[in-house]
Amino acid sequence: MAVVKITDFEGIRKAGIVANSVSQLHEKARKIFSITNDEEVKIVLASDGTLIVDDEFLQHLPKDSLVVLLRKREQWELSKFRVAEDEIDANLSPFSILQLVAGDPSKMLLLDDIQLELICECDLDTDSARYSLYERIQDSCQRLLADRRDSREVSDLVKMLTDN
Repeated sequence: MAVVKITDFEGIRKAGIVANSVSQLHEKARKIFSITNDEEVKIVLASDGTLIVDDEFLQHLPKDSLVVLLRKREQWELSKFRVAEDEIDANLSPFSILQLVAGDPSKMLLLDDIQLELICECDLDTDSARYSLYERIQDSCQRLLADRRDSREVSDLVKMLTDN
């Protein structure tokens, strides 16, 4: 059983789908996006455009992988789907996420705590031309993690005090 998130080419509509096969994934996606059976569609991984045609491959996708439903004239584009509008793809390596944040630092706010921790733990190549940038991003991720933890502690304390 595969659990995926699916979006359309525009990335406007999203839905969660549980499917046992590629044909069932297509069937449910068509229903969600109101597409008739005679219209040609394909479903690809958002992270790299890999076409999903094999049931076994589908079953081995990580839970909540983002996939894209493409109609006949639509094509996957790296810049469009590498990073979804409101999330960072969970399939990306920590260094890939670090590189994406380097390209757009505002993406850091979209990272969950685990992704932030993974970036903080990335081994950096000191010979890299972008070493100092990556190092600053790691420092910023560390500060963001600390701020989030502090906020949760304050929230828990306020909740505890108001419950008494």
